[in-house]
Amino acid sequence: MRVVTPSVNCAAFLEITLPVWRRLLSEAWFTVVTSAEDTDTQRVARDNGVHCFITDAWKRVDPTCHYDSRPVTFNKALALDEAFGFWKSEVGCRKSEVREGDLCLSLDADCYPFGEWPWHPIELGVIYSCARYHCPTLAMLAEHIAGTLPRESMEVILPRRRGESWPDYEPHSAESVQRAGRRCLGFFQLFRYRPGLRFGSFPTAGKYDLVFRDRFSRRVVLQDFYVLHLGEQSRAHWRGHPAPVVWP
Repeated sequence: MRVVTPSVNCAAFLEITLPVWRRLLSEAWFTVVTSAEDTDTQRVARDNGVHCFITDAWKRVDPTCHYDSRPVTFNKALALDEAFGFWKSEVGCRKSEVREGDLCLSLDADCYPFGEWPWHPIELGVIYSCARYHCPTLAMLAEHIAGTLPRESMEVILPRRRGESWPDYEPHSAESVQRAGRRCLGFFQLFRYRPGLRFGSFPTAGKYDLVFRDRFSRRVVLQDFYVLHLGEQSRAHWRGHPAPVVWP
């Protein structure tokens, strides 16, 4: 399995989550993709024995597949393409060997895993995701790890389009968890590679995951696995973190 985690100014999260993912997926090949300026993320990757891929794709454009004409502030999609080896840029990065059927996981640095990992077969042409719960403080994370704060007491993050409402919303119902997971957003996208598959090129991190998700014939929500989103929730983060995150 190939696991790629984007992290630009998110070393405070990565330092907490990366060791846990490494223990959970001990046979996976991990890559952290970051910028040349983010030496903190580079240090965390090095301390955990993880390959660190450095690129300036965050501010570049691939004109062959770019969406939108807005100025590029955080081209997360292009950085993922380079780090996974789905695309070779013209500025010198080497395309790694990736073959049809390879299992891939795109994973945000602020996601902490819980539950049972899906060891059942992951199908080609299907994208998998999971429920996500908000964890704003380190104390809350410690309580959940210790078992004193149950999952049902935490807020399920329900993705909404602007102006969208969820009628008859029951925050911890199985239906809400299923509906949230079925969005298959970029914080956790598990899939098998096929030739030509790419994340693309976008001005921010605010749409690429929806376009990528729609390139699969079916979506599956993992039932016994979930993640906690560490820190605050903000659409502003789609444009990247201008300064290193301090958490908690």
